[in-house]
Amino acid sequence: MGGVAASRLGLWMFDLSIIQQMQDQVPESNRCVVGGVQNSVQSLLDFMTYFMGIIISNPQDFWKLTMLSFILVTLAAVLYSLHVYRVQKHLFHGEKVFMLVQWRVRSS
Repeated sequence: MGGVAASRLGLWMFDLSIIQQMQDQVPESNRCVVGGVQNSVQSLLDFMTYFMGIIISNPQDFWKLTMLSFILVTLAAVLYSLHVYRVQKHLFHGEKVFMLVQWRVRSS
């Protein structure tokens, strides 16, 4: 249950970051088009989830659905990380982490 709750929290945070990027990086005139495409792709992938559940309906084969889900989520994380690296030229804000560590050391 903890894993499911953590994954939901991660999904919610990822969704907020996508919304923020759409507001910051997509021109206002194209937001409806990009949002429509995003919603349709999300609906298609939701449908694929249900369809795969129908095709692989034997409870003993549930591990296949779990493995497929893990692979696809990992692929999405890798693709998103590549995108962030391409745009920002880094994945982590090292200077902010360093400043936080310095602040904690001083305040101790």
